[in-house]
Amino acid sequence: MKNRLSEPIEIGQHLPLIQPSAIQPSANILESKKGKPLGDLCLEIAEFAKDRDYRTLDYLMRMAAAEAYEETCDTLLTGKSELTGMWDWDVTNNLAYVDPPGARLFDLDPKTSARGRPLEDYIKAIHPDDMKPFSEKVHRVAREGGCFEATYRVINNSRIIWVYARGSCFMGSGKVPVRFPGALFDVTASMTC
Repeated sequence: MKNRLSEPIEIGQHLPLIQPSAIQPSANILESKKGKPLGDLCLEIAEFAKDRDYRTLDYLMRMAAAEAYEETCDTLLTGKSELTGMWDWDVTNNLAYVDPPGARLFDLDPKTSARGRPLEDYIKAIHPDDMKPFSEKVHRVAREGGCFEATYRVINNSRIIWVYARGSCFMGSGKVPVRFPGALFDVTASMTC
């Protein structure tokens, strides 16, 4: 049987190609990892990706690990959160690309959000009392890079929705923020108990 991985696999236009020789399949991979927490497995994959400079896969697996750990702990989000949306902010061009559920959370048109809107369009929906801490966190992460976490209220048609946002800012050359993707969770049930 011919190996299906005989050609390089393109992961993304900004990432290197994964060569078939870099993939080392193991017949015992499932048995050797059996019983290991999902978060640990995600971190192992993230380290594998980081070692090979696959930044997007590294980021996604670290996000998955964080979520897996949170689901196993008695935290704010345990059992009372719902993934509401995903965003990818192109900081250079100030365009935030948000999926349809995330756009509806901010009471914005899903079609224009998918094509990219200025970040300010989304920020308008944040409760005024939460604006200062939210802005400080965004500016800190945009200045330093790394992980972003914030809990804030969104006003949507006179209704308050509590949001937990988690993302990461990728820096370009000269420590300039380039991309800032992340996820939005509706934590209203946790905050209003």
